[in-house]
Amino acid sequence: MNRLMVSVLAAGCALAGFAEGFVVARDGSAACAVVAGEFAKPAAELTNYLHRITGATFDVVRRTEEAGERPVIVLEKGEAARDKDKFVAWQSYALKSSAKRLRLVSPHPRGMLYAVYGLLRDHCGVGFYSPTFEVVPKNANLVLDVDDVQKPAFRWRGYGWWDFRPHWRLFIFKNRGGGLPTETLT
Repeated sequence: MNRLMVSVLAAGCALAGFAEGFVVARDGSAACAVVAGEFAKPAAELTNYLHRITGATFDVVRRTEEAGERPVIVLEKGEAARDKDKFVAWQSYALKSSAKRLRLVSPHPRGMLYAVYGLLRDHCGVGFYSPTFEVVPKNANLVLDVDDVQKPAFRWRGYGWWDFRPHWRLFIFKNRGGGLPTETLT
C-alpha cells in the first residue's frame, strides 16, 4: 500500500509541474541564464538550439555573478575525464545538473562544443541526421536531470573525406566526430 501511495504522490507532483531537475524553460519563457565564460561560440550554439526547442530567449553572460539569483547553465573549463592521450582528454566532457545549476565542463573548446551537442542530442532529443536534415523537438517546459561523462574511444572518428566539405565538417562535429582539436571551427 505504501508503494502505491508514493507512486500516486510522485505522479501527482510531476503532473503539477514539480518534476525534479534543472528547469531550463517554463511555458516558453527562459528559467535560467547561460554563463559562457571563455566559450562564447558554444554558448551561442546552445542558446540557438534551446530557443528552437523552447521558444524562449536566453540571456548569455560572461560570469556567474552577472546572472544574479537566477539558475544558470555554466560552460566551464576544467577536466572532464582523464586519459593518457591528451587529445582524447581534450575532447571529453561532463554534464551535471542540480536544481539551480547545469554544468558543462571540458578542458578544450572542441570538447565544449561536443558537450553542447551531446546535451542537445542525448538529453534534449535533437537529431542531427545529415548536413541538411535535423529534428528539433518542441518543449516549452524543458526540465533536465543530467549526470553524464563522455570520453571518445579514439582520437579520430569519422571519414577523412568529410573534412574537405565544410557543411559535412559541421555535421560531423554535431555528432561528436572529427578528432584531434586542431581545426578552427570551434
